[in-house]
Amino acid sequence: MGLDDPGLGNVYDAAVTGVPTLWLPGANETHDLQVRLLFEHGCCDALVGWDDIGRSVDYLASPPEVGRQITRVVQQAFPDRSLRERLTGLLARRTAELGGQVVRQGTGARRPLRPRRRDARLLPF
Repeated sequence: MGLDDPGLGNVYDAAVTGVPTLWLPGANETHDLQVRLLFEHGCCDALVGWDDIGRSVDYLASPPEVGRQITRVVQQAFPDRSLRERLTGLLARRTAELGGQVVRQGTGARRPLRPRRRDARLLPF
């Protein structure tokens, strides 16, 4: 499986290789939109968002403001052991639920992107 941010290049890589992917929290203003589109079209295996650890980012704000908000969330989470444990625990659970084996990008069996089974345990929205 893959662990990737929902950047467009990673979306393409997941589509081409067919490797089940756990999408990590977005790192810029386009990532949230891209992962939501994947979900809406049934092409999202699992994801983890900043809201999963009790922090929010307004991805509809201006790009500089989104960057500031993400920076703030990361700066809050780093020194807070409970937030780090919540995030790493969630990543571990979602990884195990998807099969648990992380592969390097581009090494999975090639298959076309197609709708995948939606599992409410893996998707927050």
